[in-house]
Amino acid sequence: MPSITCSDGPVAVTGAAGFIGSHIVQNLVRRGYTVRACVRDPANVTNTAHLLAMNADGPGRVTLHGCDMTQPGAYDGVFRGCVGVFHAAAEMGNLEGSTPLKVYEGGIGATRLVVSSIRQAGSVRRLVYTSSFAAVGHPVDAEGTAYTEASWADMNQHLRGSGSAWTMEVVRRNREVAYAMTKVESERFVYSEVEKHGFDAFGVCPCHVIGPLLSASHQRPWAWQTRIGDMLEGYSHPRMFWNVVDVRDVAESQCLIMENTRDTSGQRYNLVAPDETCLLPQQDLQALLRRLYPGIGIGGV
Repeated sequence: MPSITCSDGPVAVTGAAGFIGSHIVQNLVRRGYTVRACVRDPANVTNTAHLLAMNADGPGRVTLHGCDMTQPGAYDGVFRGCVGVFHAAAEMGNLEGSTPLKVYEGGIGATRLVVSSIRQAGSVRRLVYTSSFAAVGHPVDAEGTAYTEASWADMNQHLRGSGSAWTMEVVRRNREVAYAMTKVESERFVYSEVEKHGFDAFGVCPCHVIGPLLSASHQRPWAWQTRIGDMLEGYSHPRMFWNVVDVRDVAESQCLIMENTRDTSGQRYNLVAPDETCLLPQQDLQALLRRLYPGIGIGGV
């Protein structure tokens, strides 16, 4: 299908009030798009005021649309007439009452509903799906393995222990497995639908996404930007390597994918460090935070 520009018609963004979704909306508005922002509750000003404020940025415009991603047909009316869809909605496990099983079901279930509404609309030419590096990284026998867009997280399943094996029994109690499993299944699902239903689909797989918060609601558990905030408040996190991508670059990449005239449906894009020399050890991140915020007791081990 041909690429899309702001003059072709409106686009829709699911999960528009979320961290990545909000930056996608902002990027689109600044490019001149008419954006239909799909949110849980348009009347919840705490979560949505920052989206409406983007209308002052122009030259595009954003409108809010209430969509329950668990309900069939929730996106039917919103997608009608849209030429592109950015699917950033996901159950992250950080809402009250969430469970690992809801994370899994919310991912694949919402994606199936999005594709169903795209079919109903008949106007959507391109879908850009916010996947995750959790759908890419997989167990390996030796260090130094290069992960590419051909890598899937369910490769080498025999190397996983019983506590992290990809079974529904583990999904019910392990949020990390539930999240990776639903991202893999959802991403593969959108690629399987393109030839049957006449639209293009692309996957974006970022790793540790951090950057400016556009709303107080973006400071949630299970979010990398929240871990930065925790360290500033003195709380510790396990030692780790940070494979950082700026949320603004995640949004920019998705808009470029939508507008690219040479990309091919089914392509994936890993938004990660090119090699191990660009990974940021936890202690280096702590040192950077100490330089930026002298006098603050930076947590982390």
